[in-house]
Amino acid sequence: GGRFGDAAALRRARPIAGDRALGALVEREIITPFVYRHTVDPTIALGLADLLERSRRELSKAPERDLKLGPGGIREAEFFVQTLQLVWGGREPVVRARGTGAALSRLKSRGLVSDRETRTLTAAYAFLRRLEHRVQWMSGIQTHLLPESRDELARLARSLGYADEQPLVAELDRVRAEVSELFESVLPERRSAPPARFVELSSALSDPARAAAASEALFATPEVGEHLAALARRPDDLLGELTRERHPKLAEALLEALAGCPDPEQAARMLRAFFGRFSTPTPYVNALAEDPYALGRMVTVLGSSRFVGDALVARPELADVVLFGHGAVSDPVAAVALELETKREGLPADADPEEVQEAFVDALRAAKRRVVVEVAVADLAGSIGTRETTRLLSDLADAILARTAEYVLGDGARGLALIALGKLGGRDIGYGSDLDVIFVYDPSAAPSPDEASSYFAKAAQRIIRLISEPSAAGPGYELDTRLRPSGSKGMLVTSLGAFARYHGITIPETKGLEQSPTSSGAAWERQALLRARACAGDRALGERVVSIAHAAAYGGGAPPAREMHRLRERMEAELARERPGRYDLKTGRGGLLDVEFCVQWLQMRNGADPRVRTPDTAEALEALAAAGYLERRPFETLRDGYAFLRRLEQRIHVLTGQSASVIDVRAPGLPELARRMGLSDEPGRPASEQLLATYELVTTSVRRAYRAALGV
Repeated sequence: GGRFGDAAALRRARPIAGDRALGALVEREIITPFVYRHTVDPTIALGLADLLERSRRELSKAPERDLKLGPGGIREAEFFVQTLQLVWGGREPVVRARGTGAALSRLKSRGLVSDRETRTLTAAYAFLRRLEHRVQWMSGIQTHLLPESRDELARLARSLGYADEQPLVAELDRVRAEVSELFESVLPERRSAPPARFVELSSALSDPARAAAASEALFATPEVGEHLAALARRPDDLLGELTRERHPKLAEALLEALAGCPDPEQAARMLRAFFGRFSTPTPYVNALAEDPYALGRMVTVLGSSRFVGDALVARPELADVVLFGHGAVSDPVAAVALELETKREGLPADADPEEVQEAFVDALRAAKRRVVVEVAVADLAGSIGTRETTRLLSDLADAILARTAEYVLGDGARGLALIALGKLGGRDIGYGSDLDVIFVYDPSAAPSPDEASSYFAKAAQRIIRLISEPSAAGPGYELDTRLRPSGSKGMLVTSLGAFARYHGITIPETKGLEQSPTSSGAAWERQALLRARACAGDRALGERVVSIAHAAAYGGGAPPAREMHRLRERMEAELARERPGRYDLKTGRGGLLDVEFCVQWLQMRNGADPRVRTPDTAEALEALAAAGYLERRPFETLRDGYAFLRRLEQRIHVLTGQSASVIDVRAPGLPELARRMGLSDEPGRPASEQLLATYELVTTSVRRAYRAALGV
């Protein structure tokens, strides 16, 4: 097959057996440099096209019926993706993914394909694969050929939901034409200028009324034209007269990028707001004008995520993450340390305490905003999964809490432990999550043990203020301390001895003392302690607190299943407030809380087994199944359902910028949410309809597995 064919084949190579270390070495030192060259060579497309044509001649008996090797078939769809990977993979390591779908998402994240191209190829590839599988199922042999007989073709069509063979053939012809057009677009001699349909709008930018009318025709809304006209008012702006003289192809390239992005109006509005922040926009104008792929990345991200767009408008320097970040995510601990060091170095030697504190808070906010945007961009690109996303966000929160505790109490934050509960305890927070934290102190570490409660309460209040107070550098976190002993009416801080006594656990400090009269030992309190994790402050003290928490949580066994279920039903009724067309994926029927309650009840029931003791819900599910406490089928239902619902929750926040967990069929963003979940419109079945059907199936299955596990 020549170098191009070998490279395309080796793109999927991975060590599977034998000496894994040797396999990894071969992959890293030999295969990867061979497959992905640092020199960008567009003629790779010609080599793969020749290989495809030769395969078609030599291996296909009837190309016109061949779903794999025929024109516009599966192989052309795969070669479109592989060509772009081989061309750009040397410079853009993030696009080196083995699967076609994952690779396509990453190519889109780098601006190498548009959102429209991604949607088109995703839907086409799924259609061709489904048709191929149905042909093989009906024939019983490994074939890629459509049946010759009209009767057989009609039978195939009916099995796929078509009335007869004619609509199936028409759909196949359309899909093949789309795939062929995409594959031809990467061939060097086939590339063309942006379509003529963009000329009218690009020539009308100096006249807002004409631009709005042309936008109505092109984008079905005048607002895109209004935003673009605003970008043309200043001579040096993105579409200004001087810019268009210097970069005559920029306007059409921008329009082409907008036409291919998920939400052209949102992208144009965000671009207008972003460039409105600059008195001299030339550096960013040049960066977008000179690199069409950077332009594509910027437009795609702005059209995909209001959350990221708002962040870029608020802090324009974060555009570097999209333009030059290569999809990388900073280590959260290192990012926080770097921002603090940078701010500290910028302070004058005689800075007063208020200036020092302001610089400290600004550094934390800047680090938070940068890392969260990096995570969101990588998440949108598909280069990190939901689990890695939540862990990175949790590590970031941990790092900020730890630095704040040390700022208030000195190195090591001796005497005060910050204990994470809830999603932070399980390292499972999302983009907009509150932080569930309790404060536990050691009286002997206070300057005056008799005043320890007051001393550490003031320290905790200051930590909360520094973490949550407004800052020009960006928002902080909301801390929720209501899970502390005695709830929101109790003391903000609790001594180690009082914490142990409240939960009925004896430690040296409590020997000879009666159990706290305010102790409840309620099931929900013990349930909350399952996720206890020392996240900041005095680490040695924190480990002692977690040991007490786990003794209380696991030592008392599980509450009656019906009692647990009544609490779950109450939360569903009071918090979810679901109705037809409005669903709450957190507290609603079959939502995230079904999985969490089920897992936590099983952990409490089997808590004598140390294998099931973990604050991480996904890890706990795996452990319960491995230990035989959860059967395979409900385990798979709960695992897959939890992954789907968490991913959906994250997508809602990235798209809308709101910390919401509600799906409303009347909301305008539902089709886009469905596409971001990897669904594509199909004949007679829009992506939004598929998402709602999947949600109904998942939540019904989760509720059934939850009830079966609890026996209610």
